[in-house]
Amino acid sequence: MSYALVNPFSTLRLMSDVITGRSGSRLADTFREWRDRRAAYRATVDELSRLDDRELDDLGISRCDIYRIAEEAAATDHRIHRA
Repeated sequence: MSYALVNPFSTLRLMSDVITGRSGSRLADTFREWRDRRAAYRATVDELSRLDDRELDDLGISRCDIYRIAEEAAATDHRIHRA
């Protein structure tokens, strides 16, 4: 199942920033940032989901941690994934 949003709270925060002008950027820039965060989230989930349980265990990750790790990666590393 794919989700349209990273999570509802980050979407609400994004909408709040756009409405109040706190994002410090134009709407198009804010959308690009959201798109980049979403791409980083999906890439992390896809890559970790491809690993088997033993490989995840070698990394110290349990399968239930994949979405949390992806959320953290998207929040911190989304600018790295820009082309």
